[in-house]
Amino acid sequence: MHLPPDDLTRIWDAYPHQLSGGQRQRVAIALALVCRPNLVIADEPTASLDATLQAEVLDLLKELNQRLQMSILLISHNPAVLGTMADRLLVMREGRMVQQGNLARIYACPASPYTQSLLEPAEQRKPEKATPTENAPLVEVRGLSKQYAQRHLFARQVVRALEGVNLTIRGGETLALVGESGSGKSTLARCLACLEDPSAGEIVFDGRDVRGLGSQPSFELRQQIQLIFQDAACSLNPRFTAEEAVAEPLVILRRGKSRAERRQRALDLMSQVGLAPQWGDRSPLEFSGGQRQRLAIARALAVEPRLLILDEALSGLDLPVQEQILKLLSELQEVRALTYLYIAHDLTLVERIADRVAVMKAGRIVEEGAVGEIFANPQYDYTRQLIGSAPVVAADQLAMVSV
Repeated sequence: MHLPPDDLTRIWDAYPHQLSGGQRQRVAIALALVCRPNLVIADEPTASLDATLQAEVLDLLKELNQRLQMSILLISHNPAVLGTMADRLLVMREGRMVQQGNLARIYACPASPYTQSLLEPAEQRKPEKATPTENAPLVEVRGLSKQYAQRHLFARQVVRALEGVNLTIRGGETLALVGESGSGKSTLARCLACLEDPSAGEIVFDGRDVRGLGSQPSFELRQQIQLIFQDAACSLNPRFTAEEAVAEPLVILRRGKSRAERRQRALDLMSQVGLAPQWGDRSPLEFSGGQRQRLAIARALAVEPRLLILDEALSGLDLPVQEQILKLLSELQEVRALTYLYIAHDLTLVERIADRVAVMKAGRIVEEGAVGEIFANPQYDYTRQLIGSAPVVAADQLAMVSV
C-alpha cells in the first residue's frame, strides 16, 4: 500500500469523490487502524480492490495481526481471501449459523450444499458461442484522453486520467477491462456512456462520432449505452418503489401511452431478470444485494440499449449470486444481442464471462487480446503481476491453517 510522495500529497488534499473506489477503501482502512484497535471488523475490505491491492491489503492485515496481536473478524464472500487469511470459519445463512470450525476441515467436509456453494464456485464457463471476431465494430475509441484540473490553494494540478486510449468493441462480444485501482477504467466508462466529455480523441459508436453530434442526437445515443454501477443501492432512488425505479427511464423519455402501460412494461422487465412482479411495490432497500443488481439491470434494459457497461457489477456479491447474475447476463446477451463492456478486478470472473480482455495501467491500454491468450501468455510485466497477484485457494495453504 506504499504510494509515491506525489500520489500521497494528491490523495491527502483530495475529496472522496476525487478518488477511485479502491483509493477510498484504502483511506477507510487507514482510518480504522489509526487508534491501533484490539479488534478490527473487516467487512469485505477487498471487495472493491484489484488483485495487486488485494494482495497488499491482505499482507498488511496479516502483518498487523502478528505485530500488534490484533484480532480480526473478516467478513468475506471470496473463498480465496478466506483461504489466505482465516484460522477459523463461521458460515451463516438467513441469520443462523450453518457451520463453524477449522477452515481446512470445513473445506474438506462442508456440512451442507449451501456451504459448498459458497466455498467452491461451480466449474462453469459462459455457454460456447462463436466469438464475434468478424462482427463490425460497435464502439471505436481513438486517441482518447481525459484530464482533470485540481486546485490546491494557489497551486493548480493536472491529473491525467486517460492518455491516448485506443480500443475496439465489436457487436455482440464481451470485452473485459481490467487494471489496478485508479488506472482510469471508470473514467473511460463514463466517457463511453456520454456522462463526461473527453479532453481529446474520438469515440465512434456504430459509425457515428459521438463528440460531433448535437444535443438531440447525443441524447438519443445515450439511450443505446447504459452503465450499471458496482453499488446498485446507491444508484436506485430509495423513494421509488422497485416498479417506479425500473419505469423511470420510460417516464423521462415519455415512452408508453399511459402510466398503466409503463407499469406493465416495468413488471415484465422485472420478470425477465428473475424478480417476481408482485415485488414491484417494495422499496429497493428491501431487496438483497443480488436482487438490487437485477433491478438495476432491468432499469438499464428499459430503454433497449445495445451496449451495457458493467462497472464492477459483480464484485460485492457472493459466489451463488454471482453464478445467477452471470447466467442472467449470458441469457440476455443471447436473446437481445447485447454487447458488454465488463470492468472488473476479479480475474476469475473475467475468464468466465469475457471473449477478449484489455489491460489498463495509468490511463493507457497496455495489452489486449483473447482471454485465453492473455491469461496463458501475458506479454507485459504488469499483466503478469495482475494475474500472479490474484488470490487463489491452494491445498497447501489449507493444510497449514491452524485451529
